[in-house]
Amino acid sequence: MWKWLIPVVVALLAGAGLLFAAVQDPSASVDPLTVPGGSTQVIIPVNAPCQGTAPPKEGYQHVIWIVLGTRDANDVMSPGSLAGNAKSYATQCGSAERYVSAAHPALPNLPALLAGTTAGITHNNCPCPTVNPNLFNQVPNWKVYVGGMNAPCSTSPNRDYDPRTNPPTWVGVPRAVCRRRDVPMGGLSRGALTRDLNAGTLPRFSMLVPSLCESMTFAKECAGGSPKISTFVALGDHWLGQRLDQIVASKPYKSGTTAVFVTWQSGSGPDYVDCVARTGYPSCRVPMIVIAPSVLPGTVSELNLSHYSLLKTTESLLGVKHLGAARRPGTHDMRASFSL
Repeated sequence: MWKWLIPVVVALLAGAGLLFAAVQDPSASVDPLTVPGGSTQVIIPVNAPCQGTAPPKEGYQHVIWIVLGTRDANDVMSPGSLAGNAKSYATQCGSAERYVSAAHPALPNLPALLAGTTAGITHNNCPCPTVNPNLFNQVPNWKVYVGGMNAPCSTSPNRDYDPRTNPPTWVGVPRAVCRRRDVPMGGLSRGALTRDLNAGTLPRFSMLVPSLCESMTFAKECAGGSPKISTFVALGDHWLGQRLDQIVASKPYKSGTTAVFVTWQSGSGPDYVDCVARTGYPSCRVPMIVIAPSVLPGTVSELNLSHYSLLKTTESLLGVKHLGAARRPGTHDMRASFSL
């Protein structure tokens, strides 16, 4: 007479097992549950990097930028790409569907990110112009962690390092300051970034610049000279996943007062394009991934955003004035979109 209870008990046990697995494994896929009233509730694993919690009352103490190289959004975020880590963090946290670089090719985007202007640069050649004021001037407590660089504030290129991708060496930072705050990133087990994360000395503003072979930019010296875009995407994604895992496991992030933004300098292609004016240009669209405990998992912003938006958002989070194009009314602040 109690046989009708058997399937009910089995279903309840299966549901309990699914919830337990989700709590134990933050990557577990859990379908939304239907709750009274017909709405849905997504179960968020307890160790997920983004939980949709309230933003910190005292404000964000740390903002981290991870700026990779030359690769457009389709190369990285398409279903067939080998950027599994990038796509996973975008799904677990937030991403922007209509985010573009400020310009094309790559180099104009570094002053755009830091000063709100492309500084008249239309190519990837240096000597590069001094660009003041910039975010480094505004936030005295900053540090740039650079992959492949052999010495602090180095202007000497090597196989893994190009000074043009390292803004403090040329945007107008005094040389003595640059030597203290523009440092080799080091490895996962030791190095400047690892020490600062572990010791609680992470600065207010940090920028991570990967080595050339880890930036997703094509470099013939990397990956055995493979010409495939997928090879460089996979190399950079492996590096990105390791660094993001390290950051979200750190005390500064777990304190709830650290926001992380991942983007790319520009899409591929040699010709100059004003991407803010021509948002539909294919290689202008680049990925933007937003990671913070307050971000609701799966958030996708449909606003028209750009590198100027990242500058404006960062300045707002750190409590400093807006520079250049970040002052424009049409430049959107991303805080509301991602619950920052």
